[in-house]
Amino acid sequence: MVLPQLQYDRESPEYYTEDEYLDIERSSEGKHEYAHGEILAMSGASPNHNQISGNVITALNVAMRDTPCIVYTGDMRVKPNCHRTYRYPDVVVPQSDV
Repeated sequence: MVLPQLQYDRESPEYYTEDEYLDIERSSEGKHEYAHGEILAMSGASPNHNQISGNVITALNVAMRDTPCIVYTGDMRVKPNCHRTYRYPDVVVPQSDV
């Protein structure tokens, strides 16, 4: 699949459906977030940001050790309850079904 040229010009954004975004994201080497039709490139994180994220992940793993909860890192794409949005948060602890 040939990826379309993604538009990042905030004055005239190109809009995509959720299905188009997911098709693009599955075949893309980089990560992009999706917000109400716009595809947004993810920027790199600073060393301080990565250190803080790592500390939060470690603390949550320790806190969740004896629970059914699982801690995921920023590589997990998430669709929040709001419609037409996909994000890559630094840390995700999904609601447990227990």
